[in-house]
Amino acid sequence: MNSYNSGFSGDVFANVQQTIPWELRLSLYGGGSTPYVSLQGKGSSFYYYGINLSRSFLKEKRLNISLFASNLFQKYTSHSSETWAETFRSWSNNSYPSRRYGISISWRFGELKTQVKKTQRSITNDDVKAGGDNQAGGSMQ
Repeated sequence: MNSYNSGFSGDVFANVQQTIPWELRLSLYGGGSTPYVSLQGKGSSFYYYGINLSRSFLKEKRLNISLFASNLFQKYTSHSSETWAETFRSWSNNSYPSRRYGISISWRFGELKTQVKKTQRSITNDDVKAGGDNQAGGSMQ
């Protein structure tokens, strides 16, 4: 029994962020995938999108509050798949809630200090010997 399948699949993701008045950061994002292909089947494509609005507060902007929403116009997401072989065939279709809203609160502890150490470089040219004629193997006499 020789099993094979062919096809292609790909993913894409994009995010854009803009600082707007009152030091608010507005982010729009989205992505998706083409249908996947497996050895004995295939599945459906999917996509998602969302918006995020955030602002940092207090000393050194340690407190961050974000409001987010995703898949605003899509109450449910459906995913289907199909699997087959010489002796069987199977289909499935699943749906799940995809619309999401929320608030995120985070606090940044400590500091992240990055330092770049410079490496000292030196070139040692040891192929030139003092008193030699700069030829490999010495001179012929």
